This record gives sequence, structure tokens and C-alpha cells, in this order.
Amino acid sequence: MTLLKSIDIVPVTFIHGTGGNFLCSFIVAGKNNNQSPFILSDHGNMHENALKDIPTKPYSVEQPDQVKIDSIFNTEIASTYSPYYTASHIVDLQLLQTYFARSIRITYENTDIPEVSYAYMGKFWMDQKSYKKDISNLYKMNVISLTKYQPKFSKQLIDDVLFISWNDLYVGDMSSLIQKISNFTLIDKNNFNIDTLCLWREKTSFCINKIKKHKYNRL
Repeated sequence: MTLLKSIDIVPVTFIHGTGGNFLCSFIVAGKNNNQSPFILSDHGNMHENALKDIPTKPYSVEQPDQVKIDSIFNTEIASTYSPYYTASHIVDLQLLQTYFARSIRITYENTDIPEVSYAYMGKFWMDQKSYKKDISNLYKMNVISLTKYQPKFSKQLIDDVLFISWNDLYVGDMSSLIQKISNFTLIDKNNFNIDTLCLWREKTSFCINKIKKHKYNRL
């Protein structure tokens, strides 16, 4: 029996720290032409306020991909019209393609790992876990994890997958990024609030610089 791929659900897949919840929310806001400002933490975290058409559980990258995929299909859809966008830490791109006709993937390079690790520590550990101890060991653990998974989150030539790099999202030309997203999603580029992207970048930069400064100290 051949599995019928979903054409209505478009997952945004990413590893922790690379901005998947933001990107998904940015796309959903554009789909709905929602110009309201995003509610972000000082570190640019919007885990608690993410806009998702399918609000799935926050499974980690280490948990089985099949569990994450099943969660997407078993969660009630919160939107009135498709395509439905959601964010997930799905690692296996081949498995993802057996279930979804189209998807969006945030990629990163080995050279991005220190920066992404700083972002993750601020957005998750500081905001979500209230981590106030020496963070040098935590930083090392993040680097090991990001290094392990980097080959899985590298850019490939696949027509039905939109690859957006960490640099595209964080520091790249904003007009080019929005045009790229618009071309893939068919959402009018004018629906995307560039001020929202600027704000996320500013807060993410603040986060990275803060954690980098205090890496070997107590926060």
C-alpha cells in the first residue's frame, strides 16, 4: 500500500536554536495577513506565543521522528484553511518526504554552530529553564549535539523542500528572504511584516552577545 502524502500540511523542520518557531509564526502571520507585533522574550524566544496552524507538542530533536510526525497528524488543526504550517524538530528528511508533499527546512553550517548554540542557550535554557549556573558545560553539550546533527540539516537540491539557512534568517538580505518564502508558499510578499523580522533579529543578536560574554561566568 502506497502512503498518500499530505498536500495540506507543510512542516517547518529545524534543530534547536535556529529559529523554527519564529519562521513558522512568520509564515502563518503572512498567510493570514496578520500585521500584529510578535510577543518575544528579551532573547527573541516565542515558544509560548508561537503561531502554528497545528500546535504540536515540543518534542526534542533526540526523540523519534515518527512520534513527531504522528503528533502532527493527530493534533487538531487550529486554522480554517490550508496549507497548514507547523514547526517540528524532525531530523530524517527522507522520512519526512514520505508523509508530506512539501516542507521547509532550516539549515546551518559547522561554522554557525557556536552562534546557534548561544542562541539556544538564551532562548531555551534562560527563558524556559531559568538556568542560572555556570554555562560552559552546557555550551559544550550544545556544540556536540549541533555538530552531530549538522549533516542532517545541510542544504540539498530537492524541489519540494524550501531550504532556508541560519544566515538567511538571521543576517541575510531581508527582502530576498521574504521573496524566497513568498515564491515557495505563494503568500503575497507584502503580507510579511519586515519589522517583525527586524525585531527578532535584534533580540536574537542581543541573546547571542549576552551568552557569549558570560560563557565562562555565572549568569
